[in-house]
Amino acid sequence: MKYTYECSEKEFTAVMGVFSTLIKEVAKVSKLKIKHASRRAAQDPVEVVQAGEDEDERDADVLPFRPAVVRRPTEQEVEDAIVNETEPLPEEMIKQAKLIALGERKFMEFIHAWLVGINMETMGLLEDVVQPNRELLLRDLCNSPFSFPVLSYVRSKGGLQRAIFAVTGDKALARRLPDFIVPPASIVFSDLADTYEYTNPWKDEE
Repeated sequence: MKYTYECSEKEFTAVMGVFSTLIKEVAKVSKLKIKHASRRAAQDPVEVVQAGEDEDERDADVLPFRPAVVRRPTEQEVEDAIVNETEPLPEEMIKQAKLIALGERKFMEFIHAWLVGINMETMGLLEDVVQPNRELLLRDLCNSPFSFPVLSYVRSKGGLQRAIFAVTGDKALARRLPDFIVPPASIVFSDLADTYEYTNPWKDEE
């Protein structure tokens, strides 16, 4: 659709005057922006304007982001980093660490199951508490795929007492509990019984 706008010569002159004033104002604003951008570039030569960034966003009253100063390492720092670089662990060591971690978890579960229904101060059985079949706990552990990880963990700690202390944090319990574990273990799980230290590992109660 086309529209025809009719006006007098006087009205046409007034409209053109408005357009002329508008064009001058736009030109004035453009010059100010260019001058402002030049001043910023002179003050901060490292500032980079991203391509396609909106002009209004660039001219907003926001402090410009200054990139961090990158310091090159000295030759001595590079040499030290090479010398002190940690070598990757051998695959066998990684496997052994995972085996021991698994053994620790299963040994902890075994000890907690054994202690159900026991007064840990007197080591007597608690009344009105269903007691677990502790011989069966040992037998099940011995015949499970976790027997070797458990043995690896106990041996890594230095023996049965130290391993119990590691999972309970109670040194007195670690000294007394093996007296109840070792006798049945010598029958159904002799390898575990063999890890018992027959002397006090801490030498503080003798």
